[in-house]
Amino acid sequence: MAVLTRDIVHRLKIVIEKSGLRKTEFAQRLGISPSAIHEILSMRQTSLSELFLKAIQREFQISTNWLLHGEGGMEDTRFISTSRGDEVDLIIAFRKLDEEQRQILSGFVKYLSELPRSTRSAKPRKKLDTIADF
Repeated sequence: MAVLTRDIVHRLKIVIEKSGLRKTEFAQRLGISPSAIHEILSMRQTSLSELFLKAIQREFQISTNWLLHGEGGMEDTRFISTSRGDEVDLIIAFRKLDEEQRQILSGFVKYLSELPRSTRSAKPRKKLDTIADF
């Protein structure tokens, strides 16, 4: 458990804003209710659980040390640090998507990965109006 302070609430608001999600969507990604986020942001709750901190770290790659103490960088990329820079950017962007967008993109990536290597770099046979048309 971590004692909730105004500084932590301020940094949490930065995380929510940076995620591009509404507070309701943010709460859903963490597996908590929108009212729980409201309780935290209004400081009606006095502490943050380890589960909450781990969920923020997992879902948004936020450093717990930064969230709790303001030390170091905001993003915690140690789970993906062995990846190339463009892969890290892709993973971070993917985690900002809502569930429907994630499913569409995952389906498209699966489709691409199943193409024979010889056709991957070839020009598409038909034009797709949107990624959902694949």
